[in-house]
Amino acid sequence: MPVLHMPVACARPTTLCLVVWLTGCAAPLPYQPAPLDLPAARAAFAARDLDDAALQAFMRSAGATPPAADASWTRQTLALAAAWFSPALAVAQARWAAALAQRTQSLQPAGAVLAAGLDHNDLVDGGRTSPWALGLGFEFTLPSPARRSARTLMADAEVEQARLALAEVAWQVQQAVAQAWVDAQVAQARHALWLRRWHLQQAMQAATQQQVAQGVRSPAELTNAVRQAEEVRLLEMQASAELAARMQALRSAAALPAGKGAERSIALPPLPDNFDAPASAMAQQLALDNRLDLQLARAQFLRADGALQLAVAQQYPELTLHPGYEWDQGDHRLRIGIALPVRLPDAHPAAIALAEAERSVQAQAALAVQASVLQDVDRALAALDRAEQQRAQQAALQQTRVRGLQDAQTAVRLGAADQNDQRLAEIEVVQGQLQALDLQAASAQALLQLQAALHLPVDPKQTQRSSPE
Repeated sequence: MPVLHMPVACARPTTLCLVVWLTGCAAPLPYQPAPLDLPAARAAFAARDLDDAALQAFMRSAGATPPAADASWTRQTLALAAAWFSPALAVAQARWAAALAQRTQSLQPAGAVLAAGLDHNDLVDGGRTSPWALGLGFEFTLPSPARRSARTLMADAEVEQARLALAEVAWQVQQAVAQAWVDAQVAQARHALWLRRWHLQQAMQAATQQQVAQGVRSPAELTNAVRQAEEVRLLEMQASAELAARMQALRSAAALPAGKGAERSIALPPLPDNFDAPASAMAQQLALDNRLDLQLARAQFLRADGALQLAVAQQYPELTLHPGYEWDQGDHRLRIGIALPVRLPDAHPAAIALAEAERSVQAQAALAVQASVLQDVDRALAALDRAEQQRAQQAALQQTRVRGLQDAQTAVRLGAADQNDQRLAEIEVVQGQLQALDLQAASAQALLQLQAALHLPVDPKQTQRSSPE
């Protein structure tokens, strides 16, 4: 180490000034405590509400208008509520912020090392000079551009992986709302049809009871009508319970506690009658452009490629300099030392071979994901096509039932049939509508499957409370 000799009287203050100046002038950041408050989190969960002021501000920042106190909630506003309250989304955003912080930290240049020491020398000059000597030295490594470029590529890939993980969670949150929304639509339509069926059975029971009193029908026919009405009533009650469960599931998809939001109305429009799908080639291209799992596989490949570039760059050692200054009894000396790491001859080829193997693994994984994406699109399109074909066949059968109802209505007007004959024809039509609803629900589920296969992107403003960047 270079050694500087000076009188002991000035050694201590000089050393202190040099250490303070060379180790940085910025004040150290204090520790900020952030204890985990589970009771407060539990209370916050119980207090979640659709009228939350922060939620409404978030909606406005995302370009949506919060529903008024007497207005109905829509699929879009419920999806925004889910994004605001979702704990999984909050975790993913925190991980994205951590990845950004890790990137900043990993790309910081290595600081210099300051070494200082006091030496004591036995002097024989009768004490005319000080026996103490102060030595100061530095050590810093010259950064390699190739290594820095590789590390930057790896850090960027890790940040991109965290961002894609956030987008994936946001997609899953909104997809859960979409699934619960469709389930509630189906349950609402099914309950309405069973309620209509029950009203028809009640009317038939009342008419049969009147005909029994007139001696036109037998008591056994009345018993059968009562039994049928009770069976339909039970099915209607089951449909009502299913609707209530689906509405609660929709509120749960919006990350609301059980029972919360029940006082707020939700506008459930009827299921769409037409389910249009893009052409196969267009759908495949949309999926390849938007699927987050494929983008994640690409980011993992880029990180592996960065690791290979770093392994190649590490074949060339980074130069470490050791400058120092020495003042010895009036003599000024400047010293510069150079250090190069020495490694075993086989270390670099082995590291490069491992990095190449890892990159090959990630490349094959990306190709496998792409093939899976294309298969998902084909399956979703095929499922939607089958569902639409079945709906077309059922529609033809339903037209026959409708014509039968029209014939029964005509017969009633002509006096050739009674009201119960018309109600039986109406029950046939309602039964056909229930079958059509099942097929319509299958088409809606196939469309959801296609949307999941395409993975259309989510607006970033609708997925995060604030940007970590």
